[in-house]
Amino acid sequence: MNKIPNNIPSILPPSRRKEPIFSRNFLLLSLANLSTFGSFHVLLATLPIYLQTVGGKESEIGLVMGMFAITALLARPFAGKASDIFGKKMFMIMGGIGMALAPLLYIYSSSLLPMIGVRLLHGVAFGIISTAVGALVADIVPASRRGEAVGYFGMSNNVAMAAGPALGIVVMQVWGFTNLFFVSAGVGLLSLIFSLPVKEPARQPRPTSATKSPLIARSALLPASVLFCYALTFGSVITFLPLFVVNRGLSNPGLFFTVQALTVLTVRSFTGRLSDRIGRRAVALPGLLFCTISLILISQATSTWLFLLAAVLFALAFSCVQPPMAALVIDRVKPEMRGAAMGTFISAMDAGIGSGAFLWGTVAGYVGYSKMYLIASVVPVLAIGLFLWVSGVKKKEVTS
Repeated sequence: MNKIPNNIPSILPPSRRKEPIFSRNFLLLSLANLSTFGSFHVLLATLPIYLQTVGGKESEIGLVMGMFAITALLARPFAGKASDIFGKKMFMIMGGIGMALAPLLYIYSSSLLPMIGVRLLHGVAFGIISTAVGALVADIVPASRRGEAVGYFGMSNNVAMAAGPALGIVVMQVWGFTNLFFVSAGVGLLSLIFSLPVKEPARQPRPTSATKSPLIARSALLPASVLFCYALTFGSVITFLPLFVVNRGLSNPGLFFTVQALTVLTVRSFTGRLSDRIGRRAVALPGLLFCTISLILISQATSTWLFLLAAVLFALAFSCVQPPMAALVIDRVKPEMRGAAMGTFISAMDAGIGSGAFLWGTVAGYVGYSKMYLIASVVPVLAIGLFLWVSGVKKKEVTS
């Protein structure tokens, strides 16, 4: 039998060879991210119910829920820039400690002002660790597979969303709110445990001007604006959908988030790879249309299956919007600015969720949940117009 010599070089050119994604560091970072978002998602469908139980109104619930995202928003640009200078692992550890401690403080917070204080602390911890983890992933993945790698990494968020809300509802119903907060703290502790063994690549010497660079990366503003519009609608979903479902007498509201997350888990890596091949815009803009259709369905839904269909479409929207826009941010910035750029981009998600919670809580107080979701369905269409207009202006500037 003829044997093929082992020393024959690959016949594939370098551009066709696939660089590996799944390193030890990548897996540890994914697990740390899974734990961070798991701790958050355990409270996603339950905290609004807790706040309503202790007498909170729609506007107050929106205020408390929105404070988490707003403080994460304020923390991210500073955490992103500082992690570029001082190292990302240090900020992962700091954020992990906060994620382990903050949920325990909810036990002692049954009124508005103490709850706002805890949400401030929790939001800062979440903003620090998620920014540092995302920026470190950008450092270690191969540039040729960046969209695909971002899609795979984002699956950790989706696994957390698949399990977290439904688990939180079960824990709340069986063991009560105190044990719910202990579970959230325990999952948050895992984010610290997985952060400790991470090996951070050696940082390249930074130009003197880098330390004077702005907190907001201008090159990330267009992708961040698109993500903001999606997140503005997401704020209405994560804050008020559990109450909407309960008020309509339907099943466990955590099922919406579970179906949403399982759908994202199924298609997210595909949309990331697709954006590498056909372009970021060609994937993201149809996703915004899925978002509009989903919100219209939510506004009219009177049965569980319609809510779950809306969850599938909402998941398709996120899968088509977030990975291509995240990859577009990384495409546009220099390596020494990735922390600041990712901080800017992820801040858009926090700003959208936080301001959405405030905005839609006020709207719901006047027109009710159903009309609120119908109004929210206009926002993704505006995002499409914004993207096409800004892209057209930039193209005109280049060609003129």
